[in-house]
This record gives sequence, C-alpha cells and structure tokens, in this order.
Amino acid sequence: MGASEAVREERGLFSKRCENENENENTPSRKFDKTLNLIGNSVLLESIALTRAGGRMLQAGWLGGLEPVKDFNPMVQMESGVHFSLFHSKVLGTPAFSLLDIPLQEIVRKIEQGRWDAKPARVFEYRDIVNAHRALDSHDVGGKIVVKH
Repeated sequence: MGASEAVREERGLFSKRCENENENENTPSRKFDKTLNLIGNSVLLESIALTRAGGRMLQAGWLGGLEPVKDFNPMVQMESGVHFSLFHSKVLGTPAFSLLDIPLQEIVRKIEQGRWDAKPARVFEYRDIVNAHRALDSHDVGGKIVVKH
C-alpha cells in the first residue's frame, strides 16, 4: 500500500485557502488522507484541520516544543471522524514496539537509492555547538540538525 501523492509541509500550507467563497477562512484548501506531525503541539490544530474526515493524523514528534495547546477542545476543534494517534519514542524497544519489527535495512536501502531524503537541514562541527543550539531554539531550521564530533 503506497501513497499516490505526498506533500511535504511548508510554510503557508495551512493558509493556502480554498478560493470558494463558501469556505470558512479557517478551512485549508485541501485535506489529506494521512497527516504526519513531527513538529508537535505548536502545529497540532493545523495538522488536525489538514486531515479529512475518515483520515488519520499521527503526532510523532516535538520539534516545536512541548508547550500545551491552549484551550484545546477536541469536540470543537477536531472534525468528526479524524483518527488521532500519538507515538512517543520512549516506547521503542519495549514489548509493545519491538525494534525487531522496524525494517531498518529497508529504510537504509531506500535512503541509499535516493528514494527517501534523509539529509539533515544543518550540520555543525562540535566547536559550533552554541550556534547549533541557537538554530535549534529558533525553530526555523526546517529539519534535522546534526552536530559532528
């Protein structure tokens, strides 16, 4: 089962509204079957809004921090029928999420073949760790940060 289309999150993805006059200004221009939120709570509501009824939204990251969503009310802010799941890496290696079930060699092969982009957004030398932390704190990197030692 593969995806027929994948859209990488970018600035303004949520704000690209339908041009239909009947659409609410808080309605994104399109909705997706599946939404993977690696940023976390800071974009939780947008991730939910980008997911169609019957679709699935998985939150599996906290790159944007762990600040709670202020006044979150799922009965009002979630479309009925959106399946919301949460995955936290602290469960990796437990009986519920065995590392043996992760197809690591297949992942490596896809990266090597160029089918998946695993390049970090920024790479820092260890001597530049202060700048790496500044970049991390800015929340503007747009991907993974690597510090080489």
